[in-house]
Amino acid sequence: MSNDDEQFDFDLSQVEKFPELSVKQNQFIAVFRVTGDASIAAKVAGCTRNTHGFWLRTCPKYREAYETCYQTIAAMIHDSLVHRLIHGWDEPVFFKDEHIGDKRKFDNTNAMKYLAKIKPETFGEKIEIDTTIKPVSPEVMLAALAGTVPMVEEDDLPNDHADDDRSGDSEAAV
Repeated sequence: MSNDDEQFDFDLSQVEKFPELSVKQNQFIAVFRVTGDASIAAKVAGCTRNTHGFWLRTCPKYREAYETCYQTIAAMIHDSLVHRLIHGWDEPVFFKDEHIGDKRKFDNTNAMKYLAKIKPETFGEKIEIDTTIKPVSPEVMLAALAGTVPMVEEDDLPNDHADDDRSGDSEAAV
């Protein structure tokens, strides 16, 4: 059966009705509230997504009902995501085609992305680390190996180019 031939069975008798909306608008809102899918809601209501867009542009009461519904769905998805990030989910484990148990899985990548969004000061952009190697004298290296590293100022570090005349004004030695 193709997606176009799908039949949807929804009991719309118990859903909240908006008296200022038409029957089709109420059906769309009711199904959208359950599925979060505008295409399915349009099919069940017997309209098109274009009609839904038209209602959003021209009917303030419909737009208000839809936006309220949309925010509720967004909150449910958010809550579900956070629950899944914190508690994980069970995936079945099979051995020789026999279900032998479940394994708890966690999605650390998406957890870190979520944390970066809600707490960017802690989990946001990566910190730049300077990985350039600075010259170290043999004395400092030996002290480091011995575990007695003295305090060294940058001016105390050897400068391999201290004797170079880089200005180009001096005469070259012949």
